[in-house]
Amino acid sequence: MYIHRPYKLRRGQFENLLQNMRNYTIQLKENPYLDENDLTDEDFNVFCPVSKEQFLDMFTYCDPVGRDRREISKKDLLAFLCKTRQGISDEFLKVIFKYPTRQCASNKIALVRKSLQARFVPENIGLQALTRDEYMQRHVTDFANHLLNPQPEIPRVIVLNDCTYLYIEKSSCFKVLRQSYSVHKGRHLIKPSMLVAPDGYILDIQGPYFSNTANNDAQILINEFQRDVETMRAWFHDGDIFVVDRGYRDAIPMLERLGIQSKMPEIMQPGRCILYMTAFFYILT
Repeated sequence: MYIHRPYKLRRGQFENLLQNMRNYTIQLKENPYLDENDLTDEDFNVFCPVSKEQFLDMFTYCDPVGRDRREISKKDLLAFLCKTRQGISDEFLKVIFKYPTRQCASNKIALVRKSLQARFVPENIGLQALTRDEYMQRHVTDFANHLLNPQPEIPRVIVLNDCTYLYIEKSSCFKVLRQSYSVHKGRHLIKPSMLVAPDGYILDIQGPYFSNTANNDAQILINEFQRDVETMRAWFHDGDIFVVDRGYRDAIPMLERLGIQSKMPEIMQPGRCILYMTAFFYILT
């Protein structure tokens, strides 16, 4: 039963109530997205390429950065992930996340990037993120092992190596302008080299390299084994398998000297129309 009774507030209680309401309104105005709970799951997926659980796990890696140990908020991480997913400008991030200036938004993005590079990236991406045995157990599929490994009963590391590209804006530096121009694509770009497992897991991202003729795919692979001798040669052993395309043909002698097997599509012989089985198996891998 409802009983209508007046509720009395003392002067101090009323002042505290108004002050709390004022502070909350100011907080919402300055920080419209306080954390992941302010967005629904559908809206959150629009902002970020990860789920809310993954977002919280990633936030645990956001340690303070710099000599002054600047803290990173969930809003900063959300803005960083939004930029990586949507590719929007810092001016647009300033409007969405209510940063004071565009420079402030840029600084926050750079701060999150430095923080993630310190601990999150080394622990999740790269040859140091997992051992050879973990890689073979988790990411080398049975199909790839029986198709590419001459001795399927002996597990081997199987890696697909290829270069991709990322378009960039024209540089004001003439040297960088020339080095980043790709004659093949007709645009300015950089080339990261990808080491990918048969199940799609990204083992390592090397580079990025300029896209001029001095950095072809084979030379990039040779340079990685020469530059990072301790890591690359210690992680890859005799009998491991590299799946590459014809752009790596100049790197095959180097792989053979290291005892690494290479799987590459053959060149079509004169008088033949197509490499039926080789092309079929290569597409499957």
